[in-house]
Amino acid sequence: MERLLLLNHPHVVMFRSMSEKKRVVIAVPYGYSHRDQLVGFIQSQFTELEISVVHQGISKPEVGSAEVDYDASTSPEEIMSNDARSIMGELADALSKFSL
Repeated sequence: MERLLLLNHPHVVMFRSMSEKKRVVIAVPYGYSHRDQLVGFIQSQFTELEISVVHQGISKPEVGSAEVDYDASTSPEEIMSNDARSIMGELADALSKFSL
């Protein structure tokens, strides 16, 4: 599995608050030619995400994983509203809307 970390990519803006850091992995098909456009689209929808892209033997882009790190000052309410599962669901919805 080839892995490409796009942290220095011009479309990726990292946002780190004092209380959380959000990371996602988007899986794209091998040879996927719209990677930059996809990352730009996702970044425009979710400016706070740190995005990695991996290439896999799949037919269309999909959410690979999501991770949220919190510090001790994060409230339980904030954790419940910004957990990895909800981020993955929102990201899957955004991926379904991406078209060229």
